[in-house]
Amino acid sequence: MKLRAILQQQPQESLEKLARENLSEIVDIRLPHTVLVDELAEVLASSAYVGAQISRRHPPCFAILNLLINAPNFTLPGEGFRQKVQEETGQMIALASRTPIFPKPKQYPLYLKMLSGAWAFENEINPSEANLLRVLRDELGISLMEHFVIEHHPDLHRFWRSEQAYENERNHLRNAGLLYLVEERHTLAEETVILIRRAWGFELSVLQFRRLLDVLSNEDMRSILESERLNVSGSAEEKKSRIFENYVLPRGALESVHIDVLRQAARRLGCRPYGAKDEVIENILDWLDSDEDLKAQAAAQTAAISESKDIAPEARELSNDALGDLLRRLTNEWLYDILSHLPGQRKSGSKDDRVKRLLESPFSERTILSELTNDALHELCRQRDLNPHGPKEEKIARLIEGYRHFMPVSPSMVNNVPAGFAGETARISPLSSPIPSPAVQLPQLPSVRAEYPFLNEAEQTVLSYLLDFKSLSDPELEKLVQRFALPWILPKAQMGELVEKLRANGRDIVRVRSLADHNIYQITL
Repeated sequence: MKLRAILQQQPQESLEKLARENLSEIVDIRLPHTVLVDELAEVLASSAYVGAQISRRHPPCFAILNLLINAPNFTLPGEGFRQKVQEETGQMIALASRTPIFPKPKQYPLYLKMLSGAWAFENEINPSEANLLRVLRDELGISLMEHFVIEHHPDLHRFWRSEQAYENERNHLRNAGLLYLVEERHTLAEETVILIRRAWGFELSVLQFRRLLDVLSNEDMRSILESERLNVSGSAEEKKSRIFENYVLPRGALESVHIDVLRQAARRLGCRPYGAKDEVIENILDWLDSDEDLKAQAAAQTAAISESKDIAPEARELSNDALGDLLRRLTNEWLYDILSHLPGQRKSGSKDDRVKRLLESPFSERTILSELTNDALHELCRQRDLNPHGPKEEKIARLIEGYRHFMPVSPSMVNNVPAGFAGETARISPLSSPIPSPAVQLPQLPSVRAEYPFLNEAEQTVLSYLLDFKSLSDPELEKLVQRFALPWILPKAQMGELVEKLRANGRDIVRVRSLADHNIYQITL
């Protein structure tokens, strides 16, 4: 909502109160409503004014503004807002209470002492002290976001933490003309949000930052977390949550990944991928900040609908069930690559969305598979126990022939696999013969048992397979678990435990590579 539109809804007495505090030249003059709106809009939308009103404030001022600048349309219901602010503040207090406050080797204790000394005089920071603190942050390499976290340190609670803390900061923002109650909703004007983000150095909203992380791989997010000295384990969504929970800034995240990753991300977002690293980072931030990625996506969807109507359907050799199973074995990244090369196809969405889009497309299996790389086709052939070698056309022909008589597995055909854990890629037919003995099929198992006694039987079986074949993907792991009836209900998680157990015992011999929604485990010996 624009500032003028908000001001026009305010009663005359509220505008006059704002004018008395911010328009000194008209203290004794009663102006018409429309004139007051024009005069106030000019002052309240000033960068200098907004910066002065939000700097040098106490918590929970940050929580109030941070919640609203990341809310849809910059507004939240009045009911329950206080509780949201308290929860956000509690999260900041938890971060600030860590020892050390941040894992990076910076002089955070020194900055904490300086901030405490500045607040100790009349419980506020004057402009000169604020300027000294800014210079100190620059010298110590401490960001403004880190400053906001440090404000919540237990040593500083005596300066701001009280029963009236929320009301004090909320009232200050309302009296300053930054925060408004519009139809029982706390609201910031669009112009005010831009100025707050600029004053804080926040180049993207949470939603814009999330769209950036969505085009990065699990391994890229691991690099971001490593640069921040944060825990790097977990799924892609867990890594994203950790990035947001620790208030990692978009620019810092981009600076921590390789230039090739940046260029790939830029291409996926639709912006210019060329130039030096700093230039590509600026291109990405400007593109997302203007929501150009959403505009490009909407335009592409419109064009795709129009273009797809003109494509004649190609004959297919496989049933929808067979093609669907084949496509679900692909990573989300591979599905994206296929859709990006096929005319008239939208690329966005979840894995299921992309599979559904390809199933409903007019293209044949051969056309779809021809857009995959040789490496991807090699991996697919391995998953289906087909010869993975030879030219691209031969691999595609083997896959189609291998799926020609595909029969979908009904729930009653799955043996001893709890619902929800078999995985879409693990379509194993019912066992018609006794479970094979691992010792017969895995020649390295006896030596693994002798050399790795700290592993249990299932872990030794998986490691033996990995030593024989040098690499193992998550879909192959699921098949291996079912093939030998291993007691692994969550194969991916238990594989992570195996890797950690090896590292803990000085045997760091397995490298984990993340490819979108699944991992590949490789022997490094």
